[in-house]
Amino acid sequence: MLYRWWQIVLVAVMCCALGINYTYYTWLDYEILGISKGRLSTSLQVWGYILLALGLLMFATLAARKKINVKMIDKQLEIFITLIFVLQLPIISLWFMAMFMQGIEALPGGLLHLLLLGLAAYSFLSNHHMSDKQHSYPNDTGQSS
Repeated sequence: MLYRWWQIVLVAVMCCALGINYTYYTWLDYEILGISKGRLSTSLQVWGYILLALGLLMFATLAARKKINVKMIDKQLEIFITLIFVLQLPIISLWFMAMFMQGIEALPGGLLHLLLLGLAAYSFLSNHHMSDKQHSYPNDTGQSS
């Protein structure tokens, strides 16, 4: 099972971007979620660290693909994508709950997480429907070292 490299890069970039956003409170309006101080603020910061770590791990795994057993790397990528998918469900619920309570201002946060959820689902599902001839890593010979 090999993933298309651009799918992994897209998911990893989205994870890193959202992780940086939650860690440093940059682009999304967190006042909507009521987290100006307190435990929820700390929880979202930890959520950001987790997303950032998963994104960086995906980049490192993709970079190490030529040096390590290909099947093992692909299983790791599958685990990372599954983790990302599962970890998006509570945060999407929080953003959409804020949208129902506060209005349209919470829509960008919910849509960003919905995009990451969709990318993770697409890369996972499209991987299981590809034949071996359709896999496309740059300069990939399909051999493990």
